Amino acid sequence: MLRLIEPVGDELISFDEVVVQVKADGDIDEENTYIEQVLIPGARGIAEEITGSILRKGIYKETIVSGKSLSKGNITKIESVLSGGVPVAFQHHMVAKRSVIIAEQVSSASLLDVQFEAGFDRETCPAQLRSWLLMVIGFMYKDRDLTSKDTKIRNLDFLLSSFTVPSGF
Repeated sequence: MLRLIEPVGDELISFDEVVVQVKADGDIDEENTYIEQVLIPGARGIAEEITGSILRKGIYKETIVSGKSLSKGNITKIESVLSGGVPVAFQHHMVAKRSVIIAEQVSSASLLDVQFEAGFDRETCPAQLRSWLLMVIGFMYKDRDLTSKDTKIRNLDFLLSSFTVPSGF
């Protein structure tokens, strides 16, 4: 199971950018809370669901079996690999935009706790991802019943293609 250990930096889109995008007042506490705690992380979550990649920079941990891939893409650095709480030597290979971890000198059925860094910070967030997030936040602000399967959102998938990890792993 993938777990966020520690976010690094802020969300990819700032509150002020969203206020401008949706033409919000910015002075109503309830609306501001909705923007910061629902719209911004919600849009990022939908993008992560669509792409199969971690988009917000952070330190994550996942337990896998040696020779298998981590469940999400956009991994930037493997920090540690533990087997039974003990550090093990490992190899990190990229296969179809996924990180495959092979631990040396452990059985192929051994569980590995992999800690890694993944995602973008606000400064390195690619323009097409920023555009997608702002457009989807605009849709979500106006229509609060949208789902990740809505055609308004899915018609923008082409903007996420460079972050999308092929399914089937």
